[in-house]
Amino acid sequence: GYSSFVWAAERGHGDVAAVLAAHASEQQEDGSRRLDLERALFVAATKGHTRVVEVVVQAGVDANHRNEKKE
Repeated sequence: GYSSFVWAAERGHGDVAAVLAAHASEQQEDGSRRLDLERALFVAATKGHTRVVEVVVQAGVDANHRNEKKE
């Protein structure tokens, strides 16, 4: 299932995403936080939720990131 962060991104809840980003733990050894933020960026951008995109980018995700398929 989706994390709270991705759920907020999908629904366009920028304020919720900002709170979650502010309290997120540091990078997990398995990269799960990074993957979660990348998913949130993709979902928010796809749905046109610009406030959430701003939050995710401010949290450290590269807006120009591409997956292994170069998407």
